[in-house]
Amino acid sequence: TKENITNNIPIKKVRPPINCDTTSAIEISTLSEIISFQEIIKNARHICVQYKIAKDYYYSGDEGYFLEESRKTLHELLRSANHLTFHYATFYLEILINLGEILTFVEEYFNEKYPNDNPKRKYIKWENDNFGIQQRRLFQQTKNLYEMGNFAQKYKCIGKNRLLDLYRINKSLNKDNSEDSYNELLNEFPLKDYDLANEFEEKEKTNKFL
Repeated sequence: TKENITNNIPIKKVRPPINCDTTSAIEISTLSEIISFQEIIKNARHICVQYKIAKDYYYSGDEGYFLEESRKTLHELLRSANHLTFHYATFYLEILINLGEILTFVEEYFNEKYPNDNPKRKYIKWENDNFGIQQRRLFQQTKNLYEMGNFAQKYKCIGKNRLLDLYRINKSLNKDNSEDSYNELLNEFPLKDYDLANEFEEKEKTNKFL
């Protein structure tokens, strides 16, 4: 069996990454988000340059054109701001889930290597020694997000707090950690603003900024 060089745990015993295919999906999705940021900012700057040209019409007396261009420019800039907010939220969740994946991997390493020597305590000591206790709450949250699997990936845009709320509810009901269980919770506690965000995303799929 092929061994991991760092910890000598057989690869087959370690939970596989969520984002895993033969084309390195993590790197591709990350690059896609970065390009989206760049395109949105580039477009916003271009809009502002065009508006400076439109301002000349105000001084030449064409008030109607000036006000219309001002209205259109403001709408476009607000739209760019909304796009940036959406991309930031989804990219932030992507990073948190990846953090949780690595932390889970390290914890599984201690469980495998020290099964009869208080592995949980050794893992916590390693975490505290390297990152301090101030990161403990965030790290636990990232592991919970990773534990949610594909559901957390699919619903990143609803935000960290609401995903974790669903995680806690699911756990308190002693349900399994499957995507079906979380979908049942969504049916019971629908997120109306997510539906609007999802509709917005569908409409914007053909937009050049996305």
